Amino acid sequence: MFTLSPRQLLLVLLVAFLGFSQRASAQNDVPTDTTEIQPSPQDDGSKRTDADQDDPNSRLQWQREAWGTVTATFRQNAIKEGKKHGEKKHLFGPRWVSIGPTGADFEQNASFTGHVRDSGRARTILPHPTDPNVVYILTSGGGLWRTNNWMSAHTNWTVLTDDLPTTGGGAVTFGKEPEILYLGLGDPFDQILVGGAVVKSRDGGRNWSPMIELGDAVSVRDIKVDTSTGKDIVFVATENGLYASFDEGMTYNAAPAFSGMSVWSIVQTSAGWLVSAQPCPAAAVGLQCGQPTTLFLSTDRGVTWAPISNAGNVFNNNGRTTLAVANTGESVVYAYSSNVPDSQMRDVYRSADGGQTWVSNGVNSTKIPTNPVPGSMPNMNICHGQCWYNESILVDPQDPNRNTVWIGGDLASARSSDGGASWTIKTWWLYSQVPSLAYAHADHHAAFYKMTGTPTVILGDDGGINISTDDGATFSSDKNNGLATHLYYTVAGNAALPNLVIGGLQDNGTRVRTDNGTTHNQVLGGDGMGAAYSQSNTNTVLGSSQGSSMRTSVTNTAPTVFQNWAAATSGLSDVGFGFFTAIVPAPASLDATGRVFFHFSNSRVWRSNNGGLTWTRIASAIAPTSPGLPVARRFRSSPYNLGVSPADLNHIAVGAAGGFLDITTNGGATWTDINLIALVPGYQGFITNVTWQDNQNLWITSVAQAPGSARVIKASIANPGDSWSTATFAVLQNGLPDLPVTRVYIDPRDVTRNTVYAATHVGIYRTVDGGTAWAPFGSGLPTVRVNDIYMPPDGSFIRIATYGRGIWELPQIDFVGAMLTDDKRSCDHDGVLDNGETGSLKITLKNQGRDVEHVAVTVTSSNPAVTFPRGNSIQFPGMERNGTRTASITVALKGAAPVDSTDFHITISAPELGLPGGLNFVSTHRINYDEQPSASTTESVEGSGSGWTIAGGATESPNVNSWQRRALSPLDHVWSGPDNNGQIDDLKGSLPDEQSLISPSMHVGTDPFTLSFRHRFSFENGGWDGGAIEISTDDGASWADIGTAAYNGSTNGSTSSPLGTNRRAFVNRMVGWPDFANVSLNLGTAFAGQDVRIRFRIGADDSTGAPGWDVDDIAVGGITNKPFSALVPNACTVKPGDRDDD
Repeated sequence: MFTLSPRQLLLVLLVAFLGFSQRASAQNDVPTDTTEIQPSPQDDGSKRTDADQDDPNSRLQWQREAWGTVTATFRQNAIKEGKKHGEKKHLFGPRWVSIGPTGADFEQNASFTGHVRDSGRARTILPHPTDPNVVYILTSGGGLWRTNNWMSAHTNWTVLTDDLPTTGGGAVTFGKEPEILYLGLGDPFDQILVGGAVVKSRDGGRNWSPMIELGDAVSVRDIKVDTSTGKDIVFVATENGLYASFDEGMTYNAAPAFSGMSVWSIVQTSAGWLVSAQPCPAAAVGLQCGQPTTLFLSTDRGVTWAPISNAGNVFNNNGRTTLAVANTGESVVYAYSSNVPDSQMRDVYRSADGGQTWVSNGVNSTKIPTNPVPGSMPNMNICHGQCWYNESILVDPQDPNRNTVWIGGDLASARSSDGGASWTIKTWWLYSQVPSLAYAHADHHAAFYKMTGTPTVILGDDGGINISTDDGATFSSDKNNGLATHLYYTVAGNAALPNLVIGGLQDNGTRVRTDNGTTHNQVLGGDGMGAAYSQSNTNTVLGSSQGSSMRTSVTNTAPTVFQNWAAATSGLSDVGFGFFTAIVPAPASLDATGRVFFHFSNSRVWRSNNGGLTWTRIASAIAPTSPGLPVARRFRSSPYNLGVSPADLNHIAVGAAGGFLDITTNGGATWTDINLIALVPGYQGFITNVTWQDNQNLWITSVAQAPGSARVIKASIANPGDSWSTATFAVLQNGLPDLPVTRVYIDPRDVTRNTVYAATHVGIYRTVDGGTAWAPFGSGLPTVRVNDIYMPPDGSFIRIATYGRGIWELPQIDFVGAMLTDDKRSCDHDGVLDNGETGSLKITLKNQGRDVEHVAVTVTSSNPAVTFPRGNSIQFPGMERNGTRTASITVALKGAAPVDSTDFHITISAPELGLPGGLNFVSTHRINYDEQPSASTTESVEGSGSGWTIAGGATESPNVNSWQRRALSPLDHVWSGPDNNGQIDDLKGSLPDEQSLISPSMHVGTDPFTLSFRHRFSFENGGWDGGAIEISTDDGASWADIGTAAYNGSTNGSTSSPLGTNRRAFVNRMVGWPDFANVSLNLGTAFAGQDVRIRFRIGADDSTGAPGWDVDDIAVGGITNKPFSALVPNACTVKPGDRDDD
């Protein structure tokens, strides 16, 4: 049991989980492009907390609407097209490079933080039976991975399936020898990761046999092998029957007893082979079947099957059921079952006769665990409203009585040591929300007890794997390091921050990378959805989770921690939010503010002019209805389904259900509704992306599954002012695979707009002739579903988001940084290039891919006073894989203005990589200045030698940080104070915090003592946290408040903030934030003749934080000393002959 303070309870209040019944009629509906789009449910029985969470129920409904029902016809076509693509994807072009994620330093979900690392959703955990170092992990979208050094602290993983026609993983098992693998393809839950097929390897996954397709199946749930005859008999559970191979995987046939059944689990017991299966409507594709499960037994190695005897009828009226034994062929069997609608836990049954008869344990909402979690886990309904998605069970082989069993649900795992009679929760999904419980990601799918080497419990979930080597006392997520298996929906970036990557992931939140590595930290939780950066500058970035839940960072700095983000939903209506959250930035050339973004919900279109802080409705298909939009119109939920013209912000297009496209050319005042199905032969609907080429041409893509569907269409009007009702349409997909196309992206380098990239179900394709012909672009990419594409406005790099293999990029050369210094023979050799001096620009590059022999760099300067005496190009030495190289270009300065600056435009080219253009970066530097200490009564924050003191509580990233000098741009710095997150994490308890920025000593003269500064602040709403200005006359021994006249409010009466309760302070969010405001204080002559210090003090309570307090241009009047450094014109001059020009 654990307790929370009253303050924490306000943040952590959990709505009780309510069971729900899935209506059979809803399950029988076959989604088509005319299916009504459902709003994201507000309460469907799934978990609800202050933190962001995934919602598998909503995700399943969204997938059915977005893609349609997955069919065997689509599977057959997808495998065929995947094979064709695989034959040509490595033939030519630049080589794609994986940039992770392969790890994280920390992960945050709202105010909850863990120093953990997750990977993509796990499907099967398969340790080698004799070698403790060999373990296989099968993932839902990233394929099969193997490590040969599991026992090492730093496990290395190798992917084995990138060249199969799909990366969708179902199940994997060993044959009669551990080097023989049978791999079932196709994830049961993301069925667009299609499979329904089996491949075999005889060499541990290095090579694979031809794929064998399984009847009408599209996914694989389980796969097991009978080796008792010395010959492999293979059983495969699918959403459409059980298949068996009696010839070691050469052929498979459906077992007649399972016709029309969704088969979930297979185990070999002392009685024979035991299988759980339930009848399922075809439209449900094996999920949420709404029919009772039957347990079947075969006593002749799969030749015949019959329902178990089930004496006493104990096992009855169950839904999805997962079976487990400690070791193959044992008599003790457990069955983890939901109720028939899969809306709540039914029981964990135990059998002592190989599964023929059963004993009920009453493991459901009537059983209380020994350590319940109030609100969210008060009883043993461990899979809550999503039992169709979350079931894992493991029997401990170390317990000779087979009474120790583990189960996993949506939020937790639990263990029983008495055969299921009593239970203890062992892991929890939300980091340190329950301090007594170890972390394991939510949504459990697999488990294994590894007996070789150190006995290890391995849990598989939506975050990869979590392991315990101490029988569940502690768990570690470190084995996820190196697994690049995340399921990305979106990717975004910014030209001025070339190494920054942000994107949304399935149940792994929104993640950010800021350097050249493969570490991506989670800064927002839940199902990460749309992400968008302003493109003209770095002013704004937005992230989101499902149901239009958006957050924004508007402080012109990378949003590296949750505290940087603010809510971005003000102004949105409270109805009609779809599952997917789409955020579209304005084109760079049309938004100098970097604050304009667009968003749409099921029936409305929104625009924000202030970075998402508020939204304005610009279109509605429900009352009040916008002219031209039919009342019944519903927009299709996709992150790329709204397009804004690069020539005019008023030209907006949105894809709609039923095969419609809606276009406005006047910012939403009126709309044209176009029926594409009626106008475009072969178009089946399922629109997923609209991309403007210019005001007269618009690209449209579709994820329709039917072979031969029109999936890439270009709409055109003859003249700029023509109505879009007169548009003509051309299908432009020659050379594309006959598979869904998620989106297109126009190369900004091509002024003709004829170079276009397409994200397809199997990889990236490109056309250079406006769509007449397409071909695979680049080499080295897995055969993987690509969801999103990002290129900066200058087109110097391209990144893609894959659904299962993380983020990939071109080119493989990354810019690390550039450092400008003067040379040793300069006038003052102070590290600053001054007039009359020469120096060097040292450029550092990193090679993320294969060896490169020829890398050239060309540099130009925006300042004509900067020249390049030895030329402005340099050839780098050969760069090895993952190697870093530095080279220098000589620069000189003459005629620069005092305290000047220059932008170095750096172009990197590597002809052997086959890039169409150079990789462009800008490096900005100040020149021709000196930093003079004790020179000013104004702190501009532009000098590096500060006399300020930073004080406060102990820091611990990412939650508790100190004041820092932060760059809003290379030439603009501020003092930035954090509103820290004091909530408990895995390194500290819940503690209030204070951080202060303390000035140098200042002597006050006889004139009035004044203080002025520019600032902006956003503290936690409600007066829980705040900032104050204080003065000390005894060198910091005591402090008094001097800011009362400027404050905007008071802390509340309950806060634990060190500022105190009901104290006047800067609180909440200032009006006009993130703009700066001026503050002036006149303190008169009260401090005349005294030595004083001032401090900017932030006090935060023991809960969540906020963006904090930025302070700049601190000017002090009435003092006799000059405590601050200043940037002044360079005072040193070079005399002829003082130095050579070399």
